[in-house]
Amino acid sequence: MITKPFAPRMLIACGVSFCALFASAQGVVLEKVAQIQVAKATEIVCYDHSTQRAVLTIKETPEVAVIAIDENGEPSIERRISFADVGEVVNSVAAHEGLFAAAVEPRESTEPGTVVFFDVHGNRLHESRVGPMPDMETFTHDGSMLLVANEGVPNDAGTIDPPGSVSIIDINAGYAVRTLLLGSDHPSKRQGWFTMPGNLAPEMVEPEYITISPDSTRAYVVCQENNAVFELDLLDPRIIERHWLGMVEWGSNGASIDLDPEDGVLKPASNFVSSLRQPDGIISFGTSNGLRLVTANEGDPRDEWGDDGMKKQSGVQVVQSSDQPRNTPVIFGSRGVTLFDGHLKPLYDSADTLEQSIALLYKTGRISDEIMEAIDKRSGKRGIEPESIATGMIDGRRLVFVGLERAGMIAVFEYDEERDSLTHLSTCSVGVMPGQEPAIVSPEGLAFVGLNSSAAEFPLLIVCDELHGTLSILSVSFD
Repeated sequence: MITKPFAPRMLIACGVSFCALFASAQGVVLEKVAQIQVAKATEIVCYDHSTQRAVLTIKETPEVAVIAIDENGEPSIERRISFADVGEVVNSVAAHEGLFAAAVEPRESTEPGTVVFFDVHGNRLHESRVGPMPDMETFTHDGSMLLVANEGVPNDAGTIDPPGSVSIIDINAGYAVRTLLLGSDHPSKRQGWFTMPGNLAPEMVEPEYITISPDSTRAYVVCQENNAVFELDLLDPRIIERHWLGMVEWGSNGASIDLDPEDGVLKPASNFVSSLRQPDGIISFGTSNGLRLVTANEGDPRDEWGDDGMKKQSGVQVVQSSDQPRNTPVIFGSRGVTLFDGHLKPLYDSADTLEQSIALLYKTGRISDEIMEAIDKRSGKRGIEPESIATGMIDGRRLVFVGLERAGMIAVFEYDEERDSLTHLSTCSVGVMPGQEPAIVSPEGLAFVGLNSSAAEFPLLIVCDELHGTLSILSVSFD
């Protein structure tokens, strides 16, 4: 039985108090500095160093909010900007040197979306047409381009399924747009086993998140449901490689083993769980060892994918094609993080470390019986759901922050350059006091702000809470 995390609403009902450190002699402390109510639900946040402003999306409305943060870390809402004349909802925001971009989804989600470029005052500078359902966007580090992941999810009736694509907007060339379809030009008639992207048509590829290499020459596009990353050349826009992200086998000792399918059959894995990684968020950074990428492996099934769709086995959601006599059933999402090299070779996987850290909280009396009883509600699905991810440097140390959406917690890792690996420093629920609601219930969007990047005199982690509609400002320090 896998130890699963708790549902955030149970935290609200019971009230707990902890900021838990696990697995490290020196952990990281996240302390709530301030919090403001912005809307009923907030989702994605970006921070612009030149204007010292955060901008966040208001979920299920075509608006963004502009937030100023003072030297004490106190946020204040300066304005809300509406894009109701452009579309139904803003899915993402991005910023670079005073230029902001909002990815706006139209009322008919299968129709092309729009990216609106604007300044911190809300003045619109340009509008660019992109692919259906623009889900995430990011600027290159040099600010010359904006990339948009167009997820292309089918309509509710399943009668229209737009292709998954990436739109590349060349800002220096008058905002010229080039859209690349992802998937195979000549897909096989038989659907790929475990959603292999090389065997799938663009309609069955769903890009979710993008990270850009430090030199702005490469983009890495996560296709979550497909368990894949597409590597793009940005100098001559094209697909370089399709990387299948493999699986993780993990058990009670936290050991992880990468598995590959052999003739459609998994290697035996007694007393272990095999899982597709299926990341949502991805980050990249340069090291003396070369480019490194880290993924937050949330997991996400797509029911209509036939043999690669979802099936329940003993109450657990598994990949239908894995539920065979000779196969080990495979679940969606490995519920941890993975460190990859620049060729998408796994270097480290956290396996069940995060869920074990939460189990330790229970064993040491920091989580009540009532809360742990809620664990089974997520056991058959995707557990804690590591989703959002951010990175930054403090005192020469590379930290990776991971939002655990269903646990209402944030995990912190450190990249060890000598070992070329990650070290788990802490798993923390921030600012919870007995009888009070947790400061953060569902961390959906994260943004790290280092020293000298804002008016605040300490490093910040900005967090959007999808359920509470708040923006939280956390200080980051070593214990």
